[in-house]
Amino acid sequence: MQQINPVTNLTRFEKLGVALERAGVKIAAIAAYMGVSAPAVSRMLRQPTIAPHRHNQLTAFGISPELLPRPEYITPGPKPQTTELEDENDAVALAA
Repeated sequence: MQQINPVTNLTRFEKLGVALERAGVKIAAIAAYMGVSAPAVSRMLRQPTIAPHRHNQLTAFGISPELLPRPEYITPGPKPQTTELEDENDAVALAA
Protein backbone atom coordinates (compact mmCIF):
# COMPACT_ATOMS: atom_id res chain seq x y z
CA MET A 1 0.00 0.00 0.00
CA GLN A 2 1.38 3.43 -0.96
CA GLN A 3 1.74 6.02 1.77
CA ILE A 4 0.14 9.38 1.02
CA ASN A 5 2.22 12.30 2.25
CA PRO A 6 0.52 15.27 3.89
CA VAL A 7 0.24 18.40 1.77
CA THR A 8 2.65 20.22 4.10
CA ASN A 9 5.52 18.01 2.85
CA LEU A 10 5.32 19.26 -0.73
CA THR A 11 8.49 20.42 -2.40
CA ARG A 12 8.76 23.94 -3.80
CA PHE A 13 8.25 22.58 -7.32
CA GLU A 14 5.16 20.61 -6.25
CA LYS A 15 3.68 23.72 -4.59
CA LEU A 16 4.36 25.64 -7.78
CA GLY A 17 2.57 22.96 -9.80
CA VAL A 18 -0.47 23.15 -7.52
CA ALA A 19 -0.53 26.95 -7.74
CA LEU A 20 -0.28 26.91 -11.55
CA GLU A 21 -2.99 24.26 -11.82
CA ARG A 22 -5.36 26.22 -9.55
CA ALA A 23 -4.74 29.37 -11.61
CA GLY A 24 -5.26 27.45 -14.85
CA VAL A 25 -1.82 28.46 -16.12
CA LYS A 26 0.06 26.14 -18.45
CA ILE A 27 3.83 25.93 -18.85
CA ALA A 28 3.30 26.69 -22.55
CA ALA A 29 1.71 30.06 -21.66
CA ILE A 30 4.68 30.94 -19.46
CA ALA A 31 7.05 29.87 -22.24
CA ALA A 32 5.26 32.06 -24.79
CA TYR A 33 5.44 35.03 -22.40
CA MET A 34 9.17 34.49 -21.82
CA GLY A 35 9.99 33.72 -25.47
CA VAL A 36 11.46 30.28 -24.77
CA SER A 37 10.30 26.67 -25.18
CA ALA A 38 8.05 24.89 -22.68
CA PRO A 39 10.77 22.33 -21.83
CA ALA A 40 13.16 25.22 -21.10
CA VAL A 41 10.66 26.75 -18.65
CA SER A 42 10.07 23.39 -16.98
CA ARG A 43 13.82 22.89 -16.62
CA MET A 44 14.25 26.42 -15.18
CA LEU A 45 11.54 25.84 -12.60
CA ARG A 46 13.00 22.52 -11.43
CA GLN A 47 16.49 23.89 -10.77
CA PRO A 48 17.57 25.12 -7.30
CA THR A 49 18.68 28.46 -8.80
CA ILE A 50 17.61 30.58 -11.74
CA ALA A 51 19.12 33.53 -13.57
CA PRO A 52 17.93 36.81 -12.00
CA HIS A 53 16.47 38.13 -15.27
CA ARG A 54 14.40 34.93 -15.66
CA HIS A 55 13.27 35.23 -12.02
CA ASN A 56 12.13 38.79 -12.79
CA GLN A 57 10.23 37.62 -15.87
CA LEU A 58 8.44 34.93 -13.88
CA THR A 59 7.46 37.31 -11.07
CA ALA A 60 6.25 39.84 -13.68
CA PHE A 61 4.12 37.04 -15.12
CA GLY A 62 2.50 36.78 -11.68
CA ILE A 63 4.21 33.79 -10.05
CA SER A 64 4.95 34.23 -6.36
CA PRO A 65 8.72 34.54 -5.65
CA GLU A 66 8.40 31.96 -2.84
CA LEU A 67 7.51 29.34 -5.44
CA LEU A 68 10.45 30.10 -7.72
CA PRO A 69 14.06 28.93 -7.59
CA ARG A 70 16.52 31.23 -5.82
CA PRO A 71 17.73 33.98 -8.21
CA GLU A 72 21.47 33.64 -8.68
CA TYR A 73 23.74 34.22 -11.62
CA ILE A 74 26.05 31.25 -12.13
CA THR A 75 28.77 31.56 -14.74
CA PRO A 76 28.22 28.92 -17.42
CA GLY A 77 30.87 26.41 -18.31
CA PRO A 78 33.16 24.10 -16.42
CA LYS A 79 34.15 24.99 -12.87
CA PRO A 80 37.78 26.00 -12.31
CA GLN A 81 39.97 23.08 -11.25
CA THR A 82 42.34 23.39 -8.31
CA THR A 83 45.81 21.92 -8.45
CA GLU A 84 47.22 19.51 -5.90
CA LEU A 85 49.59 22.25 -4.73
CA GLU A 86 46.66 24.58 -3.96
CA ASP A 87 44.92 21.78 -2.06
CA GLU A 88 48.10 21.12 -0.02
CA ASN A 89 48.51 24.83 0.74
CA ASP A 90 44.90 25.01 1.95
CA ALA A 91 45.45 21.96 4.18
CA VAL A 92 48.64 23.50 5.65
CA ALA A 93 46.83 26.81 6.26
CA LEU A 94 43.97 25.02 8.03
CA ALA A 95 46.34 22.98 10.20
CA ALA A 96 48.23 26.08 11.37
